Amino acid sequence: MTGVGFVTQANTNIKALKAANDYCAKMNKHMVPTNSAESGVYGWSPRQNSLVFMCIHENDPGYTQPDLPSP
Repeated sequence: MTGVGFVTQANTNIKALKAANDYCAKMNKHMVPTNSAESGVYGWSPRQNSLVFMCIHENDPGYTQPDLPSP
C-alpha cells in the first residue's frame, strides 16, 4: 500500500490493514497479519507499507489461538 508524503505512516498502515481485511472478508475469512514493513520519509517520499497476511476461517486454530511472540 502506498500513501502520500504528507500523511502519517499510521494512515498508510490503516489503509493496508483495511484492504487486507476487505480481501479476506470477500472469502468469508478473517485477516491475520504475519509481517509488516514500513518505508518512506514524511514530506519527502510516499509512505509505504508492505503487509503480509493470511486469510483463515474463524475456527482455524491459528485464528483462535495465534502464535504470540515470546516477551
